Amino acid sequence: MKKKVLIIVISVLVLASILGIFLYLTSEDKATSLNVIEKKWIDSNKKTLQDISIYTDVPVFSYNSEGIVFDYLNNLEISTGLEFNKVPYKIGDEIKTKYAFKQSDSLTDNDILMYTDNYVLVTKDTKLYNNPMEIKNITVGILDNTLDKVNSYLLGADVTYKTFSDYDAMFTSLGIEVDSIVVPRVRFLAKVVDSESLNISYNITEYKIYYVLSLGDNNTLNNILTKYYKKWSSDNYDKSFNTNLLNSYFSVSKDASKNVAKLRSKRYIYGFVANAPYDILNDGDLIGINNEIISNFSKVSGITVEYKEFDNVDSMVEAFNSNKIDFYFDKRQHPLRLNLLRYE
Repeated sequence: MKKKVLIIVISVLVLASILGIFLYLTSEDKATSLNVIEKKWIDSNKKTLQDISIYTDVPVFSYNSEGIVFDYLNNLEISTGLEFNKVPYKIGDEIKTKYAFKQSDSLTDNDILMYTDNYVLVTKDTKLYNNPMEIKNITVGILDNTLDKVNSYLLGADVTYKTFSDYDAMFTSLGIEVDSIVVPRVRFLAKVVDSESLNISYNITEYKIYYVLSLGDNNTLNNILTKYYKKWSSDNYDKSFNTNLLNSYFSVSKDASKNVAKLRSKRYIYGFVANAPYDILNDGDLIGINNEIISNFSKVSGITVEYKEFDNVDSMVEAFNSNKIDFYFDKRQHPLRLNLLRYE
C-alpha cells in the first residue's frame, strides 16, 4: 500500500515538473508577447538576415521605404534583435522570397492581415453616389479580368463597361473614352490626391483587396511575426496609420506647405447617428470607438473637429452631399481616415 502511494506521489511530482517546464517554455513575455522557445530561436538567428519582399508603391503601407509595414518590422528588429533583408519590389513583379508584404483577393491561414482595402469609382467630377442605382448613363473603365466582379458589385447601375489591359491606360482614357474608372483605393491614393480633377465618387466596399504579410515555412518565425504583430498593432497601428497617411498626402502634394495650412485652416464637422458602441453622447460629449479614432487623427494632423448628430442616415448623407458636414462613418464610407483628406 505504501509502495502504491509512493508511486502515485512520484507520478504527480513528475507530471507537475513536466507541466512546470511546459509553462516556463510557453509563458509569454509581456513586452514582446514571445515565449522562451521563440526568444531562443531569435538568439540563435540574430546574425542571419530574414528575407522579406516589400512593395515600394503602396501609399501609407510601404512607399519608398516608409509606411506601416516598415514601422512594424523596424519595431520588431529593435525589440528582439532580429534583422530583416527588406527586398523591394512593385505590384505585378514576381515575389522572390518566401515572406512578403503583398496584396491578395483572398485570405489564407498563412497570412497576417494588415489592411482590408476596396475598389473605388474615380471620376473627374465631384458627384457622389450613395448606391449603384444612382450611377446612370456613364461609361466605366475596368481591367480585363475584373468585369464579372465589378458588374456584380455595381448591380443596378446603368453603365457601359470598357476594358483595359492596365491602369495607366485607364487613367489616360478618363474623361476622354470613359467617364469613370474602377481602381484599388489605397494603391492610387497618391495619384488621386495629387490631381486637382480626380475624385472618389463611390466606394465599392464589397469588392475587397487584402494587404497581407504572407508567411513562409518556418513555423517559429511565423509565430514570432504573428504574435508580435498582434501586440504591436494593438498599441501602435492607429498612430502609425494616421502618421503615414498624412506623410503620404503631403509628400505627393505639389505645394506641401500650402496644403498643410489649408488642411488646418478650418474646423471639420463630423456627422453621426447615435449607435453604440461607435457613437454615443454622454452629458453632451461624444464618446465611443469612432471618437477615439477621430481624436487620434486630430492630434496627429493638428486639425480641429466638431460633431453634429442626425436622426437618421439619410439626412446625414444629404448634409454631407450638401457640404454641411465634412465626413462621417458608415458601412460604405469606410474608413474615415482616407475620406477626410478629400473634403478639406
